[in-house]
Amino acid sequence: MIVHQNYPKILQQQFLNASKPLATSNGGMKPNDVRSDVMDRLVLASESMSDFSHVENKMRSNMNWGLLTSIAALSVKTGHHAGGPTGGE
Repeated sequence: MIVHQNYPKILQQQFLNASKPLATSNGGMKPNDVRSDVMDRLVLASESMSDFSHVENKMRSNMNWGLLTSIAALSVKTGHHAGGPTGGE
């Protein structure tokens, strides 16, 4: 859970950076477009975190260790959505 609490922090910094001049780290996007993109990615990361938690609970309650690969994939998916095109810079 502690790890998943950091993903919104990454997105928060990207949201705040959206107000910087267009020449810097926004890829030429308008600030409102960047904010909208960050919010969309926050939703996707949150959904992925929820799926992660659900699958992890199923794995632990049923001792179904075959779900570990699914959990790993969901963890990577969450990081992908939270990091965005710059990997979370």
